[in-house]
Amino acid sequence: MPSWELFFGQAAEFLYHTGNVKADYAPFLATCMPTPQRVFNFFEELYFGTVPQAVTHLGVLDDVARSKTRIRSLALQTGPRKALIRRPTDNGLTPVKFAPLDRYLKARGSNPPRTWVSGLSQRLCEKGGKDFVDALQIWYRKCVVKILSDPKRLDKSGDYFAAYLRESHPDIYKQIDPSDPEELRKMHYAPTLDRPDVTKRRHYLGNITVPRLSEGLDELKTLNSGCGMTSTKRQRVIAKIIVDAFQLRLVDVATILKVGLIAAQAPVGSKLAIVFYGGADHTANLAKFFMEQGFTKEGLSRDGLVHCKNREPGESCGLRLPAYLHDFEQLFPVPDQKKP
Repeated sequence: MPSWELFFGQAAEFLYHTGNVKADYAPFLATCMPTPQRVFNFFEELYFGTVPQAVTHLGVLDDVARSKTRIRSLALQTGPRKALIRRPTDNGLTPVKFAPLDRYLKARGSNPPRTWVSGLSQRLCEKGGKDFVDALQIWYRKCVVKILSDPKRLDKSGDYFAAYLRESHPDIYKQIDPSDPEELRKMHYAPTLDRPDVTKRRHYLGNITVPRLSEGLDELKTLNSGCGMTSTKRQRVIAKIIVDAFQLRLVDVATILKVGLIAAQAPVGSKLAIVFYGGADHTANLAKFFMEQGFTKEGLSRDGLVHCKNREPGESCGLRLPAYLHDFEQLFPVPDQKKP
């Protein structure tokens, strides 16, 4: 079923795993969200407001504009003057091939319609959590602004840089080892695969940067010139990075809203232990947000941090959990009644 979350969420698949699949958000951004302000207004309204109001930020949706909202065509032309043929299947890797402007999944009972995440925020506001939701929306914008101000340096995983290098500098990408994106983004020089021990056979990566949001949108402007220009691989990967930055932090937003709803539904004064299972990036961001709201790590051993040290990617490891994670009651010890 089409949904806005899936339409944008599938960008991660193209960036991280299936770069061979041609899916293109560039014309959509260039035509419907050509400025940083329009981009932020749209996504914030989509995930904290209503879908109809979010769509107003896409501009006039005439037939030309609507055609730019399709990210993968069912037709394929293999070369100049070649006949159009049906594009081979991508085996479901692009489940939503165009922006779901007219029909989409919405939060149950929402009217005007909202996305599922926006529905969570509305429910929390109705339970007295409006200030909490407002703080979350500000935090969401701040996080996305930060990562899109320097995607290479601030995406600690290195996935954005690796994808950008693959599409924009394929000659370099094919000659180096890109298997560890986190280390790749830190390298000034990368040895070639065929002659790794020869100093002169290296590629300089230090001056390769991923365009920030404003620079990326400027590069996409040519696709809205009316000249019928097709996008380049560089433009396509820039657009995917912009889209994915909003979806990356959306995972955190949904989790925080769910935690907020659980807390709002609990009896006043009750103590809760909420378990979240996720990757290090999302976990760290959740902890950062809640600490900004006044939560502390006071009383937790090792500052509440449980992780494997000096672990190589893909290497198995074991965790020694502190006592309060063996028994959640130890998170809230009962005071000694004998003491005054």
